This record gives sequence, C-alpha cells and structure tokens, in this order.
Amino acid sequence: MKKIFLYAYDKINLGDDLFIETIVKRYPTTVFYMISDKTNKTNFRELKNLHIIDRDCVVFKYLKKIWQGGYSRYESHIKNKCDVLVYIGGSIFIEYPSWPNIVNWWNYQATNYQLYIIGANFGPFQSIEYCTAMKKVFMNLEDICFRDKYSFQLFQDCSNARYAPDILFNQKVPKSKKTNTIFFSIINCEYKDEGNNTLSLYSQDYENTIISLIQQYVIDGYNVTLSSFCKTEGDEEVVNRIAQQCPKNIKILNYNGKNRKELIYEIGKSCYIVGTRFHAIILGMCANLPVFPIIYSNKTKNMLEDIGFDGDYVYIKDITKLSYEFSKQNLDQNYIVDIHKYREKSNDHFKKLDEVLSWLK
Repeated sequence: MKKIFLYAYDKINLGDDLFIETIVKRYPTTVFYMISDKTNKTNFRELKNLHIIDRDCVVFKYLKKIWQGGYSRYESHIKNKCDVLVYIGGSIFIEYPSWPNIVNWWNYQATNYQLYIIGANFGPFQSIEYCTAMKKVFMNLEDICFRDKYSFQLFQDCSNARYAPDILFNQKVPKSKKTNTIFFSIINCEYKDEGNNTLSLYSQDYENTIISLIQQYVIDGYNVTLSSFCKTEGDEEVVNRIAQQCPKNIKILNYNGKNRKELIYEIGKSCYIVGTRFHAIILGMCANLPVFPIIYSNKTKNMLEDIGFDGDYVYIKDITKLSYEFSKQNLDQNYIVDIHKYREKSNDHFKKLDEVLSWLK
C-alpha cells in the first residue's frame, strides 16, 4: 500500500480543506497520514484513506512530558513509514521576521525526505535574502508546482519548478437553478496582514463599504448571502459585525468544517459573487458565474492576470472609491470567464506525484 505524509493548513479554511479533499480523493488506493486534531478527524471522517493523527492525543502528550523532542521523533517515525511527503497549500511561503527558522524547517524536510509541494504561491516577501534562501530549499525538492506565473518566474531556473493554475479551478460545482442571490465572501483585515502590517489600516473602510453594498443590493431586490470561509482567521467576527447593520433577511452561511458541500451549493445557485476570499472568486468562476474580486493580496492579482481576467475589480486599499454601480458591472454585463482550459491545466499540479505513485508498488 502506498503511503503519503500530508502537510496542509488545518485551521478549518474552506479552500485548504478542499485541497485536502481533492488530493485524498485523487488517490483512493493511497493511504494518507496527517497530524492535526480531533476536530479534523471528525470533519474528514468520510475520507477513509486519510488517517488523521491527533496531535493532542495521549501518546503525544505523554511523549512531550517524558522526552524532550519526543513529539518530533514520533512525527519522524510516521514520516519514515511513508513513501513521500506532500505539502499542499497556497500562501505557505510568506516572509515573516522569523524567516531564518522557517527556512531551516523547510530545508530539513527537503534534505531528509522526498518532498513534493503543490498549489503554492511565493510571498509576499520583502528581502532578497529570504528569496535566495528559499531558492536553495526548492532546488532540493522532488517537485514544486506554483499556482501563479509570477511565483514560477522567480524560480524558473530551478529545474524542478513548474506552474499550473490553482488546484480548485477543477472543483466541481453542482448545477442548480440560479436564484437572485449575491454571495459575499468576507475577510478580517486584522488577520490578513501576510507578513506586514498594512492591511489592518483598511479594516473599517472595508467593513463600511461591504455594509453599504449589501444594503443597496437588498434595496434593489436581491437576496444576499454573507459568508465566512475561516473562523480561525476572524472572518466570522466581521460577518457578525456586518450583519448587525444590514437588513435582517440576509442569509449567513459560515464554513464550519463539515458543510463544504453546502457552501459550494450556495455559490452555485447564486447569480453573482462579490469575493474577497481568493477561492470564493475561483469557485464562482467554476460555477460559471460573473464575479467581482476585491483584491487584498497580490496572489489574487496574479491569478487574475494569469487567466486574462478583463472584468472590473477593486483593490482593498481603494475600497472607499467602490460605488454600488461599479460593484455590479460584471453582473450587468454578464462577464463570465471561460475557465475550461484552466480546469484541465490545474491537474498538472499532480503530474509528478502521479508519476511517482505509478512507480511505487
């Protein structure tokens, strides 16, 4: 039986949870091991080939108590039983002040295990030193497939670096009867600084603008669904604050780790996505819907450029300039991106992993 040790962001984030679901379902005869918690053991219990080891279980607690370094040794024991390591994730290479320690962690994984990285973008980063240090790490990987061309071009002279559109461009969104619903995905600016401290400056303006847009959409006869994709990152706090100042009949649908299908269905039956979350925009396009991106990170800008997005959008730093009329132009013009070729190419993230798993017995 083939075995993969899986690293992923495990804080109940819709996009990352769909990453986990995608890779585990892609290889049904492969056993995946992932260290997480009992909440995710419940949330992913339908994935029978995913074995989640609770980091708070009795064994780990005992090892931490009696043996310094016991936790790491036990994790290494699990990884050594596996054929390869895979890290599936998006913004996993942000530069933080502690980046030398982070580089050391990556370097250890890359030099001691067969490590494949799929679905990532690089940055935001501020220093050439960080970029240079990570390049040395990447050269020791089995494979790294970036989800935007900007990141790939930074490291294109690494022979094992590749590019493919985001993994979730291939997400299936069930066809359903469209409703007169505007789907808003929200972020918490205080939690999304991504290595610097600038985004929090726009927090109040962002929330006030979203409130104003929702009020106007309701006045014009639209239904509104307001959604958090990640409670851990404070999305629900903002959803609750916004909802308190909006008409009482708006729908709140927050991701809780168990309702992935419900969230995707809700997106699929909407008529328009006003998306701040990166994957809300992509899932909207997967549903063949017009989308209006609110860009809080260059990862969104880079993705839109890669697919030739020619619709309207706004940067979060310019959010106070966003009028209701401008926010709905992509809807009024029915501007829809044909993502057929990006669906196909998104599978390339798994190209090298497909190959190595086919060789293993």
